[in-house]
Amino acid sequence: MNTTGTTSPPRPTLGQALRFWLKLGFISFGGPTGQIAIMHNELVDRRKWISESRFLHALNYCMLEARALGIFSGAAAAGGFGGQGSTIRISGWGMLQFDASAGLVVAF
Repeated sequence: MNTTGTTSPPRPTLGQALRFWLKLGFISFGGPTGQIAIMHNELVDRRKWISESRFLHALNYCMLEARALGIFSGAAAAGGFGGQGSTIRISGWGMLQFDASAGLVVAF
């Protein structure tokens, strides 16, 4: 029962959540701090998938680690599959960039 008078944030579909995490995975600008700012702007302010207090609570546990915050936020917004999808989408792009860089170093 909700006695505070506030409503819970809308829950995105799995497709909406995965599209967001794919987009965020491709944005490397600003490093973890930049990604945290983008997540706050998109998830709390614009889309309202997560409440401000829930986001800040997660940020306390995931200080300056955008991937961990992304996993938590994905699970909080879209359930278990959202957390798994955000993990793959955010970490996968970084692994691909690392592998490509390593391949170039080995080749030359």
